Amino acid sequence: MHSVFRLVFAIALIMSGTLSVKADSFSYTYEGTTLNYKTSSDNTCYVSSPYNYNIDIFGDITIPEIAVYDAVEYTVTEIGYEAFEYCSGLTSVTIPHSVT
Repeated sequence: MHSVFRLVFAIALIMSGTLSVKADSFSYTYEGTTLNYKTSSDNTCYVSSPYNYNIDIFGDITIPEIAVYDAVEYTVTEIGYEAFEYCSGLTSVTIPHSVT
């Protein structure tokens, strides 16, 4: 009986939004450029390498200070290892002050 109650309670929490599950990776488009991110802790994230190496990031890009996924705001604090590998058309990157 207790296990059925716990299951119903957990489903109710998830459906109400009280219990949320964070994504550990997501894509976010800002100023026309889609970058990939991986979440860290405390609603921070970092720019990660492309999921699909066939997609080239090119031109001048700006990394946003805040990336949004599923209505949750993540502060961008890092640029991950090889985040722009294979981006031969990239000419400049503007980095926000939140990146340390």
